[in-house]
Amino acid sequence: MSDAARQLAQKDYLSLKAAFRHLVDLAGGCELAAEQTRVQKTSISDYGKPHMLAAFPPADVVADLQAAVGSQIFTRTLKQIGRAYASQGAGLTGDDVMAMSVRLQGELGEFAIVALDANADGVLSVSEVNRLIKEARDVANAANHTVDQLLQLRDKKAAGPREVRDAG
Repeated sequence: MSDAARQLAQKDYLSLKAAFRHLVDLAGGCELAAEQTRVQKTSISDYGKPHMLAAFPPADVVADLQAAVGSQIFTRTLKQIGRAYASQGAGLTGDDVMAMSVRLQGELGEFAIVALDANADGVLSVSEVNRLIKEARDVANAANHTVDQLLQLRDKKAAGPREVRDAG
């Protein structure tokens, strides 16, 4: 595949390479990562090399490593890139920003309610901690989505025509 056929910006491909290198580090290096997948150590190494933009890990290799280390680092990076491209065409309005704020506050409120309920007896059970983790992840996801949307809005505004403000 030629560089002209690439769909994403080079920085996005490099982000995927960096995420894969991080995943391999979490697995204990190339040799241990290869032992946990169907590919050789040299392939694992190639998948992370920034200058080898034609070499990317197959999905099953990523899945095996993520399961082994208990981190979805590569999938999370891929999701962030996909979300950024999926919403590029949409411009945010002030109402959209307010809706994001309300959603984020709602998630935070749900977390606070669960935390209060969980701590009512002064002892946290495993199931209560699991529920808190779920709610905290919901808050984090809402916050990450809000940050992604605002970064995109800033980038579009910076790249687009300047707004003319009325002095009166």
